[in-house]
Amino acid sequence: TRPEIVEKNPELCQKVVDSVLGCYAHTLREPQSSLELFAKVMPEVGLTRGGMESARIAQGLTQLATQRPEAIENSLGWSDLDKIPGMIDLIMEFGAPKDAVRPDPATLVTNRFVGNVKLTPEEWAKVKENTSEFAAYLGES
Repeated sequence: TRPEIVEKNPELCQKVVDSVLGCYAHTLREPQSSLELFAKVMPEVGLTRGGMESARIAQGLTQLATQRPEAIENSLGWSDLDKIPGMIDLIMEFGAPKDAVRPDPATLVTNRFVGNVKLTPEEWAKVKENTSEFAAYLGES
């Protein structure tokens, strides 16, 4: 959000983050029912022959990418702030116009509003099991 919203209404920011991450936690815990809910809200996904399969694969790969120490050890949404400058450097080198001004990482990313939505070790184990097919796509185990 914009800095002035964080400053003027941090409670709203907290509620939005908790709501979004709570919904994402549901997809991690209940991937099949989440796909079914998605298809109800976005019925056009089922109009093409491979639409639902594409959605399933996209969800699986996203959930695979979520299984990183930052999320497992802290909470969903947690960022390793020490990695942000390097990510910005890559964007500046390969994705930004040559005249772009490099932003200050501290103005872009914070862990201030994350920490309330966590999965148990048992839930993480189930997520790993549910995404093993997708890990194989990438040569991971």
